[in-house]
Amino acid sequence: MPCGRGTTVTHKRILITGATGCVGRRIVARIAAQTPHEQVLVVRDPTRLEAWTRDHPRITLVTADMRAIGDHRAEIGAVDAAVLAAAAWGGPEAFQLNLDANRVAAALVTDGGRVFYFSSASVLARNGALLSAADALGTDYIRSKFQLVGAMEAMAERVDMVGLFPTLVIGGTGPETHSHFARLLIEAGRWAGLVRRLSADGRFHFIHAEDIARIVAHLVDAPPGERAGAERLVLGNPAMSVDDFVAAYCAHIGRPVGRRLRLRDWMAESAIRAFRIRLSPWDRYCMEHRELDFEHAVTPTDFGLDPYCANLSDALESIGIPRATR
Repeated sequence: MPCGRGTTVTHKRILITGATGCVGRRIVARIAAQTPHEQVLVVRDPTRLEAWTRDHPRITLVTADMRAIGDHRAEIGAVDAAVLAAAAWGGPEAFQLNLDANRVAAALVTDGGRVFYFSSASVLARNGALLSAADALGTDYIRSKFQLVGAMEAMAERVDMVGLFPTLVIGGTGPETHSHFARLLIEAGRWAGLVRRLSADGRFHFIHAEDIARIVAHLVDAPPGERAGAERLVLGNPAMSVDDFVAAYCAHIGRPVGRRLRLRDWMAESAIRAFRIRLSPWDRYCMEHRELDFEHAVTPTDFGLDPYCANLSDALESIGIPRATR
């Protein structure tokens, strides 16, 4: 992986998509703060950007639908690197944006440049190989992110291709910018009295949006990795079990766990039948494969950087869930 502490800093022109999202706005701020680079932001609605970006001398705005990014080549101009963070979460737009538009955007980068594209850790097996079930059973979002990997890596002879595979992302400065997982954690406070009494199998990683931004801003200027052409980086703090995660969450809000009821598969199946819950093939697959930990997940510390949120309590506080007073 391109994780050397040494960096080569020369002026670059960087194309950024998804700049109004939870992760994208953090990346824009971090690159502006710690590099001399110019950024070209392709956004559908510039009013959703933070005010400082609209007047920044090293930021150029291009108002466009990402799906039509090829029609704006002249406005975008020559770029040395791209950070492709825009995403659609379902329906036909998932393939149009997550796959097709990202291929077009990556093609705008000059030969020898560097492209960072965002996929999802859900499309990878524990060892970092592509997970065939994601393409066979996944939702439109998951299948588009799976197919994106092959499409991007096919371009790796021309540019340095870095695939970013976030695990569960925590972050956001308000309701409009909170990640999906952050919204769930905020909502979970209402159910803490029940959840702290339950126990379940499973392991997973999480990472804060700011820590993703710190990694990306560092890699923009880092030397290429040992693998030629393409890299796959799973982004996540060390994996936690479901029970440990719940215990840490409850301790943060001042609701320590007590004796727990172990949730069994037959209980879930009974609830599915009783409430006539319709599961997609991907939902069913995820229920049956709850160990979502990876052999090589990275955090800012792997690149010699200070983390923003090294633990769950810090991450919860960052999204407005206060620590319980003792």
